[in-house]
Amino acid sequence: MDQFLKKIIAINIFISLNSIFSIERTPFMPNLPVGPFKTKFKFVSICNDTIDYPLKFNYYITKPTPTQILLKGNITFNIPLDDRLYFNFNMAIWSKIGGWKDNAFIYKNKGACLTMKFFMKNMWNEYLSKHHFTDCPIKPGFYKVDSYDLSQVAEANFPNQFFYGSYKTSLYFTDEQNVQVGCILFISDVLRPWE
Repeated sequence: MDQFLKKIIAINIFISLNSIFSIERTPFMPNLPVGPFKTKFKFVSICNDTIDYPLKFNYYITKPTPTQILLKGNITFNIPLDDRLYFNFNMAIWSKIGGWKDNAFIYKNKGACLTMKFFMKNMWNEYLSKHHFTDCPIKPGFYKVDSYDLSQVAEANFPNQFFYGSYKTSLYFTDEQNVQVGCILFISDVLRPWE
C-alpha cells in the first residue's frame, strides 16, 4: 500500500510540475483602472447638425492602415477663433451597465486659441499646417484639413496617466454670454499601452 501511495504522489507531483513549467511566460500586465495609456479614436462629428454654429467643424476620420488614424474634412469660421472665446470640454464615460455617464471630466478656460495651443504643445505647428491656419487668432474663412495624424495626440500636453475606458468628449467654444459658437464630438477609447 505504501508503494502504491508513493507512486500516486509522484505522479501528482510530476503532473503539477509539468503544468507549472509549461505555462507560457508573459510579462506582468496589471489590470488597474488608471495608468499610462494610448488613445484610439473611433468617431468624430459636429455635435448637433441642426445648429448653424459660427465655428463649424466638419471633421471625419479615416484609417488608411491598422495603426494610423487621420482627421480629414473642412472648417468654416464665420467669426475669428480668438481669446475672447472660452475653450470647454465635457467628457462622458461609458458605464459598465450601459449608457454614457456625463460630466466625468469638465474643463473651461477663457482664451480659446491660446488654450488650444497650450494643450497641443508640440502638435500645434503640425495642426496649423494641416489646417492651413496662421497662428492665434485664427481668422474667419473656409479651411480644408489635409490628413491630420491623430496619433500625435500622444505628444499633447495631457496627463501621463488616465482612467481607462470609452469616452465621448464634447469639445466646444462659447462666447462671453456662454452661448455655444462651435462644437466637436469625439468618441475614443483610452487603452492600456499593450492593448
